[in-house]
Amino acid sequence: PEKYTWNGAGPLLQLAPDRWMYPLETWKPEGYEGPPDQKAAAVFSADQGQTWGEFTVVADDLTGALLWWDQMCALLPDGRIYTLIWTHQYGTSEDLTNHWVISEDGGRTWSEPRPTNLRGQVCTPIPLPDGRVAAIYNFRHEPQGIHVALTEDLEHFDVENEVVVFDAGKEATLGEPENENFLAEHMQIAFGKPGGTLLPDGDVMTYFWCTVAGVTHTRWVKLRLED
Repeated sequence: PEKYTWNGAGPLLQLAPDRWMYPLETWKPEGYEGPPDQKAAAVFSADQGQTWGEFTVVADDLTGALLWWDQMCALLPDGRIYTLIWTHQYGTSEDLTNHWVISEDGGRTWSEPRPTNLRGQVCTPIPLPDGRVAAIYNFRHEPQGIHVALTEDLEHFDVENEVVVFDAGKEATLGEPENENFLAEHMQIAFGKPGGTLLPDGDVMTYFWCTVAGVTHTRWVKLRLED
């Protein structure tokens, strides 16, 4: 236990009235001198959140080279759980493309992580009735912003026709970090945490926080899908 600490990651997912999923990720506590045993994981409740157990690993890299951050999960129309993960190279400032995993048994087991073609960080899937999935994600390459792309196979996204719902412009960061390290840089970000939901009329409601003219606030953008 002294080797681990943890934090919540992603939305609580109600898989069934008697099965809830709470995503989390592990890290090491302050003062622990060994390397972190970081992984994306989840716990489950069979009594509507009164008690939790069944700790399950969602994504792990036994070499320790990859970190699995901010897993964002969604329940597909066919009952599978689809999760997109910000994938980072440990000890560097380099991100890999977002990876995805899927569970076909209510979160009890998961596929091995596979790369998508999204160059994102936090990346939230939004299942659509026709089987496609929209992903809204932070794009932290120039020009920075928040993008939405569609996929038909859960892995290859149509980035050529993606939509920019927020252009960060010159306000991608809040000033300059005091220290030249990855954590300090990310304490200065000026937009993020994109999410979305399918509305009853078939439109997609997206939302995120951002900074414009020095004011940090929450915005929403509604998207209408084309056939």
